[in-house]
Amino acid sequence: MKTIQHAFVGTLLCFTFIASGCGVSSDAKPELTTTQESLDSCTCINGFMPGDPCVTGTDCMSGYCASNHVCGIPIDPADTYCGFTATGTDFNKYTCCPSGWVLGTSCEQPTTCMCTGGFTPGQPCAIGSDCASGYCAPTHVCGVPVDPADTHCGFTATGTDFNAYTCCSSGWVPGTTCP
Repeated sequence: MKTIQHAFVGTLLCFTFIASGCGVSSDAKPELTTTQESLDSCTCINGFMPGDPCVTGTDCMSGYCASNHVCGIPIDPADTYCGFTATGTDFNKYTCCPSGWVLGTSCEQPTTCMCTGGFTPGQPCAIGSDCASGYCAPTHVCGVPVDPADTHCGFTATGTDFNAYTCCSSGWVPGTTCP
């Protein structure tokens, strides 16, 4: 399987950061190198595509097992450029920018986003009183509130309708990217 993974390295468009929880630790942020040949090009390093399932880094050729138990296959920095986008194993999109990898599909990012009123699916329910939150969705699952403090620009969550939603500067939007 790892041989097949290597064959598809150039075609996969995913990577992950070495992350702790929802945030990227300051020492794990991808770095950026620029070439002298072109001041308008950039190269992002420390990006990973998802590979085989893993438990520890020893299960992976790269030595990196992401927090969601997927081997990280390094993205070749030579394949990146300003505006290059990839989907991480956390299902968020990232863009290679002059400052390095940036969450979202544009280098121009809002500085802050906080989304309220979001619910993820919980236990099955018939009526609101079956749920700790008091909200029984039309899909007959309890709505588990998303803590606004846990949200940020590009944060994605599965709604009680089992569709993906992304926290953007305008609030929750359907899908996995901000408009």
